[in-house]
Amino acid sequence: MPGCKSGESTDELPEVFDWRKEHPECEQAQVKQPEDCGAAYVYSTLSTMQDHICQATSHTVQLSGQELLDCAKGARGCKGGSVN
Repeated sequence: MPGCKSGESTDELPEVFDWRKEHPECEQAQVKQPEDCGAAYVYSTLSTMQDHICQATSHTVQLSGQELLDCAKGARGCKGGSVN
């Protein structure tokens, strides 16, 4: 299975896991769109971070896409980038 460490068992993993049912308090109100900016990588990163924070704390947070875009080293702003 992708993402598993060598020798790690996946026998106890459920066939299906819907985090929206397990953590209904974490459902994000809206999906942010980069509009005319080629920065979808920023919004996919933010969404993942917000979900992880909520699942860990049971509190929703709204993180700033613009701040991440401004601070991302090696990114090309609205001209594209990578989550790496």
